[in-house]
Amino acid sequence: MEQSNNRRTVPPIHFPEPYLGYLVTCISDVGPSREENQDFMGYVRLPDRQMVVVADGMGGHSGGFEASRVAVDAAQEVFGNSGSTLHPKEVLSMAIAQANSAVKQVGATNPEMQGMGTTIVMAIITGNEAWIAHVGDSRCYLIRDSRATLVTLDHSRVNRMVAAGMIPIDAADSHAMGHILERCIAGADDLVPEIRPEPVMLAKGDKLMLCSDGLWGVVSDQQIGVLFGKNPLRDAVAKAIDLAIANLTDDNTTVAALELSDGPKAAKLPIDARVQLRSISDQQQKLNAQASKLPSVTEKPNHRMPLQRSVTPTWVLVVLALGMFLFGISAGLGSGYLIWHQDDPNIQKDSHNNVKQDPPKTTNTDPVTKDADKKDESTTLKEADGPDDNDKRTSEDEQTDKGTNPQAKPTNKNSNKSTSNKSKKEQK
Repeated sequence: MEQSNNRRTVPPIHFPEPYLGYLVTCISDVGPSREENQDFMGYVRLPDRQMVVVADGMGGHSGGFEASRVAVDAAQEVFGNSGSTLHPKEVLSMAIAQANSAVKQVGATNPEMQGMGTTIVMAIITGNEAWIAHVGDSRCYLIRDSRATLVTLDHSRVNRMVAAGMIPIDAADSHAMGHILERCIAGADDLVPEIRPEPVMLAKGDKLMLCSDGLWGVVSDQQIGVLFGKNPLRDAVAKAIDLAIANLTDDNTTVAALELSDGPKAAKLPIDARVQLRSISDQQQKLNAQASKLPSVTEKPNHRMPLQRSVTPTWVLVVLALGMFLFGISAGLGSGYLIWHQDDPNIQKDSHNNVKQDPPKTTNTDPVTKDADKKDESTTLKEADGPDDNDKRTSEDEQTDKGTNPQAKPTNKNSNKSTSNKSKKEQK
């Protein structure tokens, strides 16, 4: 789209005849109190799809004016060259990345433009599907049956506070920090656009409307729904701009809308983003209230807290038990090796608990006594290596005499107590 030479006017876009089943109207107004229109908009159509985009620039020394136009031009170029093979979500991601890179480049080559940035909201329409992406607080609405459903959620400080349960959602619009954005296109390398994972499904007569905060800041969702529900598309867009001016908007106002003139009679209505935010806020406020009732770390609870099931994996417990077992063995025995068995009560020991040596016995080939011969042979071999410390302790009485019990199997008496700490959740 050819740009106007002056810095106040953005040429309107209007297609009275349906293209791929859609009517299109886009209007931007500088507003009653601004000398420069830092909003910008664009529309591109391909043989099988179309795209509409709105940007709201910010920054001194005309930085906002340049940022919005550079971002829209970059996004349109990516979409125009994307063809029909790429998925709309991929195109949206590429378009916003290119817009961000273009803004960064302009800021790097023009020192007076440093700090400039822009919001952006885009929609790619294929058939009756609308794929949406945005950064900042420019919005997308679906209007059906005179009801406006908010599709996008502003990347603002107050919305993050609402999601964290810090302030009620009803106080968000009038909050003192309502103008602070958490995200915008300003050349940051870590920019993450919000791309709706599923498309908005459109039915015949539905209107998809993108706008800057010059509109929604002074015109309610209910008023938007009535305007677009009861007027033809071109009239609805014009009247929305007029109402924003009548309500003394102090910003530029841009509205870009499409209407599906021929399509399915019914389609699933998306959940309003504000309803989703309210649900998140309510849940978080309940968690915050519960967390505030928990005793602090320094307090002693006036009742015994129930133990909770440990989440330590079984294999960790096995390794710990084995380590304690080996530590007990090494501490009690000092050196040597350990064989778990019971001493033969028929083996005689002297007063020092050493095995008395018997005269060598002839090997008995009788099958019944082979085991006994093997025991005698095993005893002889162990005597050659030295006395076995395990064989020195065969009863509790002998263990008591020394005050130790090296053969006692270790027991794991460790009991893990865990408490669940609630943490506040913040969303961007």
